[in-house]
Amino acid sequence: MQTGKVLLGVVAGAAVGAAIGILFAPQKGSELRKTIADKGGDALKTVKDKFSGLKDKVSTLAEKGEEILETVGLGEKEKSLDGKKEDAKKDSKGPGAEKSSPAH
Repeated sequence: MQTGKVLLGVVAGAAVGAAIGILFAPQKGSELRKTIADKGGDALKTVKDKFSGLKDKVSTLAEKGEEILETVGLGEKEKSLDGKKEDAKKDSKGPGAEKSSPAH
């Protein structure tokens, strides 16, 4: 989570720096508004592209993780759980279903 906070801080700092630079630049109001709109649009496109790339990477990693679980760990766990389910069914049939009553 630290990397995300650092990245957010860098992006926010860059945005504030760019905004201050634009506001103090000697331009007419209409030119300044156009520059701000252009820079804002560019920044939005960059963020969308980065988010899309991140989403693709996370999706790919999730698919790989599922494949690993299915081939290595999950298959064995399912077999173990199936055995436990059978044991539970046998136990739920009631007392003495498999056991003989004790002789006195």
